[in-house]
Amino acid sequence: MKRFAPFVLAAIVLGIAGCANDAVRVPTAPIRSPSLRATVIFSACSSQGHDQSNAERDALFSEPYLTEARNLWNPVKDNCNSNLGVAREAMLTYVQFTIDALRAGHVNLPAPDVPPGTNFPSREAALVNHWNTMFAYVGYPEPGLPPDVLLAGGAAGVITQGTENRELKIPSA
Repeated sequence: MKRFAPFVLAAIVLGIAGCANDAVRVPTAPIRSPSLRATVIFSACSSQGHDQSNAERDALFSEPYLTEARNLWNPVKDNCNSNLGVAREAMLTYVQFTIDALRAGHVNLPAPDVPPGTNFPSREAALVNHWNTMFAYVGYPEPGLPPDVLLAGGAAGVITQGTENRELKIPSA
């Protein structure tokens, strides 16, 4: 029997206590190469976080998926300062879109230094870095997951309050 070591990105919106205006400064999980380690430093809902997310999204997706990614991100941006709960739910919808796009082969490997100071060895590593930015943008700690969650044998998916608990495995995530 083939054994799988599933990793689950369980993004559960529970109304985490804390001030949305506090700066988020959390390093990503340890990565083998120091050139892959990124730290997100900006306040929740800040223009800097939005700009960083846009730069990453523009590097990760090509048309027509880039337009869809932007359309899914708009509710996050539009609600972040006024209704953080709605922004967080919209961000989780966007995360699931990125997982589906990767599985369908529609995620690009960004050129070195996009975003600045990075050199991603894989699409999976670039996408996980993008998740760190998105989570920080809505005031959550970075998940800091290894890129392996997106490889065969790993698992990644979004589980919200409205989703039944379940184990997600690639390619069904």
